[in-house]
Amino acid sequence: MSAYITFLRQNTEPVLFGFLLTFFSSFGQTFLISLFVPFILADLALTNTSFGAYYAIATVISSVLMLRIGHIIDDRPVRPFTIQTSILLAGACLMLAVAWHPAVLFVALVGLRLGGQGLMSHISISTMSRYFSEDRGKALSVSSLGYSVGEMLFPVIIATFM
Repeated sequence: MSAYITFLRQNTEPVLFGFLLTFFSSFGQTFLISLFVPFILADLALTNTSFGAYYAIATVISSVLMLRIGHIIDDRPVRPFTIQTSILLAGACLMLAVAWHPAVLFVALVGLRLGGQGLMSHISISTMSRYFSEDRGKALSVSSLGYSVGEMLFPVIIATFM
C-alpha cells in the first residue's frame, strides 16, 4: 500500500486526470442513462422496445465511430482532444435534457455513448499507458477507480434530485 501512496504523491496530476476521465465517462454509461428512461418514455411517448432499439443502434453507431476516431489520440495532443470530447459529452447531455423528438434523443444517445463511455474511457486508458512506462499498472488501476466511484456517487446524487 505504501508503494501506491508514494506513487500517487509523485504522480498526482496525471493519475487524477485519468481518474476524472473515467469518473465523468459515467454520463455515457448504461447505469446512469437508465435512471432517466422512465422520464424519456413518458415525455416522448415511447415504448420500452422503441427506446431499447434506439439505444442499441446508438451504441453500435458510437462503437463504429470509435473505430474511426479513437486512433486520433495516438497522433495528437491530449488536451485539445480531451476538450473536444468534453464538449461533445456536455452537448449530448444538454441535447438529451431538451429532447423533443425521438430523432433528437437518438443523436443525444450517440453522443453520450461516444463521448462518455467511448472516448472518455479511451483517453484515460491511452494517456495512462502512454505517460507511464514503469508504473503503468498502478496508473491504470488507480485511474480505473473512477468507474466505480461514478457508479457509486452519480445514482445517489441524481436520485436525490429526482
